[in-house]
Amino acid sequence: MTVPDAATLHALQLEMNAVGFVTGSQGAEDMAWESAWDQAETLAGTNLLTGTVADERHLWPRGWTDFNAPFRYLQLDKTHVISVVTASLIHDLGTCTCGTDDVSACFIMYSPRRGELEVRACGGAISYGCGCVNCAKEAYVDVSYIAGLWNTPADLPSNVKLVLATLAQDWKRLMATAGATAPDGFVSQFSSMDYSERRGLLRPTAIGTSPAHNMAAQVFRKHKVNRMMGLRGRPSVTG
Repeated sequence: MTVPDAATLHALQLEMNAVGFVTGSQGAEDMAWESAWDQAETLAGTNLLTGTVADERHLWPRGWTDFNAPFRYLQLDKTHVISVVTASLIHDLGTCTCGTDDVSACFIMYSPRRGELEVRACGGAISYGCGCVNCAKEAYVDVSYIAGLWNTPADLPSNVKLVLATLAQDWKRLMATAGATAPDGFVSQFSSMDYSERRGLLRPTAIGTSPAHNMAAQVFRKHKVNRMMGLRGRPSVTG
């Protein structure tokens, strides 16, 4: 979660509260907006505001061949990558005879929107530039990069602000009632004597099934990226 600073959150709170959203104590407001921001980024699959993701660790991609070449692609946790700051190959020497454990890595932005990189050891051919990578011990890649959808809070579209305010309002209502009316606002199924009621059109989302969750999922649908990476080869015999 990459929640912005308090001043940014407060500015968004004031903007949306001015058009009629429920207000509460400042502490409850902050907690609700932080939770809403986290949910929105879950749906978006990346940071709402551009920011640095520091030292994200991945296993060094090996053991696969792709058209008879070592498969060397990584899929970062965030989509919509803007740039990569640093990348390093990390190796626990253990019983290996490698001369170093940290090796500067080169990278190619294979698919910035999908968050996919091609990583190579600098100065070497494909993945064999680092002797450590050839050892039986596991190797890792630490990547620091910048990712996100919008540069500043002013760049947030109106529908995204509406999503944040609506989700925050749900959290404030939940906190105010200690969860007693958590499902208020929609009826999944209700029956009493000879009366029954059921409202549909609510689909499970990554954050829940309420109308607010469905609205948020709809808004972020165009920003969500299919995360499946195309692997054209097959496991190598020696990998």
